[in-house]
Amino acid sequence: MKVLRRANSKMLVMLTTLLLAIVTLFAGANVAQAPKASAETTGMTYIDTEVETVRSFQNGSKVILAFCLTVSDYDDFDAVKDFNSENPAFGEGTAKYNYITSLSYWKNFKNMNSAGVYFSQTFAYWNGGFGDSQIASVGYNAVAHLTTLERVEYGFMIRFPAGTEFPSWEYTQTGCKSEPKVYRTATDAAFYYNGSGFEKIDYKVAEERDNAIAQVSAVDMSLYYAAEQTLVTDLIATAKNEINQCFNLSDIQVAVNDFNTALKEIKTVEDYAKLNEEKGKVKVEMETYFDSFAESAYGQAEWQLISSIKAETNVLIDAAESMTQVAQVIAGIQYKVEEILTEAEKPAFAEFVEEAIQNVKNAFVASLYRDAEVEKANWLIGNAEKELEAATTYGEVEAIELAYLANIAALKTAAEWEAEEALIPKDEPIEPQPEEPEVEAPDSVVEPASGCGSSVVETLVVISMALAFTLVVMMKKRKI
Repeated sequence: MKVLRRANSKMLVMLTTLLLAIVTLFAGANVAQAPKASAETTGMTYIDTEVETVRSFQNGSKVILAFCLTVSDYDDFDAVKDFNSENPAFGEGTAKYNYITSLSYWKNFKNMNSAGVYFSQTFAYWNGGFGDSQIASVGYNAVAHLTTLERVEYGFMIRFPAGTEFPSWEYTQTGCKSEPKVYRTATDAAFYYNGSGFEKIDYKVAEERDNAIAQVSAVDMSLYYAAEQTLVTDLIATAKNEINQCFNLSDIQVAVNDFNTALKEIKTVEDYAKLNEEKGKVKVEMETYFDSFAESAYGQAEWQLISSIKAETNVLIDAAESMTQVAQVIAGIQYKVEEILTEAEKPAFAEFVEEAIQNVKNAFVASLYRDAEVEKANWLIGNAEKELEAATTYGEVEAIELAYLANIAALKTAAEWEAEEALIPKDEPIEPQPEEPEVEAPDSVVEPASGCGSSVVETLVVISMALAFTLVVMMKKRKI
């Protein structure tokens, strides 16, 4: 029994060893077939950095965007390197295209902006070597991209989610053969163009902006006819512009809601099909409606009117843009038809007209008014009588009667005129003022000294009298 037990134990050990070998073999096979491990496990060195600001400038017909990092090795040289040699504005150097598709920097980049712009993955680094008045003056380390943008519009936005990776200059200048070193952002950052430069924006707002723009841009144009496609395209452009003006989440939601509401008003191919189907049913119903009227019940003029209304019914239905408008059209048609008098209804209608004429006449009592108002009232009553006699429906009679009654009621009575005139203040009499005698001024006037006017006049009188007396005496002496 002991021997048997030992044998069993050995067998158990052998089986266990065999199983472990099989498991190890399969595990090795799986490892060999698995994709390469992530950069985290392949010796990649990560260095924390942040995007501090974004710069943009024009390079011919295209825009260059530069991302300024707080930490990088891009300041190891003082001129632009490794850019497409077809763009000599970036300086001389061998053109290199270092595509590092394994890095999230490249994976995220073309999704970081709200315009859906594709950026070339050819890149250049510098520490401010592109002109003193542009990047150099800020003194930031920067990585630049030639974009497909022809210009940067207001509201243009770019996002850098946490974990965005920027390959180091040291790594890329060797064609990615040196020690893998990557700068990686630790926090989310977003920037928008304010018309003169980029400034930071709340990342959540930036993210929602992009989501909103993606949502409004996702309209399936195949659902619409050509004319409606133009309307949708214009609507999307308007919505994008409004979203790019939003700086808080609630405004973004309002812009999206406004877009969705407006989009519902634009008919799809299916909407038109349903509308036409409903219009067809209404046309059949209106045929039945008109068939319910007997030509023998109407005079010739009235039946011709009904026939003309029937003839234009389908045209009006086809012109309607919604079932709401169709319903309004049908209501108007039925009102017109049912207002047309049969021969049997005409005597009662004539009495109705005469009653309306009397109502207008009785509304004016001439003795209560002045002559001017009496003249106006007589003119109104005469016109009302003509129009009422020409009316052909009850609705017309009622409208004419009410209009003339209102005009007559607006005339002022004599008592109303007197009451108004009593409120007008009467002019107070002006007492006549005595007229001052007009005195002609002599050619030359000697102004008397102050306080001596009366004595001078008296002296002149005395002198005049003396001269006159002397003249008389001399005349007498000659006679003697």
